[in-house]
Amino acid sequence: MELIDLSSNSLSGGLDNIRNMAKLRVMYLFNNPNLTGPLPPAWATQLTSLSYLNFANTQAAQPGGQLPDQWAGLTQLVDLNAFKSGAAGTLPAAWSALHAMTQLDVSENPGLVGAIPWKWAGAGGMPGLNALYVYNTGLSCMPPGGE
Repeated sequence: MELIDLSSNSLSGGLDNIRNMAKLRVMYLFNNPNLTGPLPPAWATQLTSLSYLNFANTQAAQPGGQLPDQWAGLTQLVDLNAFKSGAAGTLPAAWSALHAMTQLDVSENPGLVGAIPWKWAGAGGMPGLNALYVYNTGLSCMPPGGE
């Protein structure tokens, strides 16, 4: 299976049962407000072909809200939409390894705090990232070398 679209299905519960789909390229989980996490770190090794992931308008990042550092292993990921997903904490600096990423939306997650990692913009970062949406979050931008 290369595409799974479970959007707008009144899904509830967790994400643990989505695993071991090495050929999955596109996963739509958006508009399921009762869908909860936590977001499985193991997806980095179990969904290795994933290019498009949308879990907007869910609670997929709850409980805890942390976006998994391990997802740096999703090297085929082009577009991640985590709009209004309950994400919290900081953005993983390890995601600088997501070289294929062109669009990332973490808007409407006021629990996201701290600085956008400068490692994302530097050498070896996300060279193709041309759209980063962070409105209505607690994220800030710091000058290079800033603290």
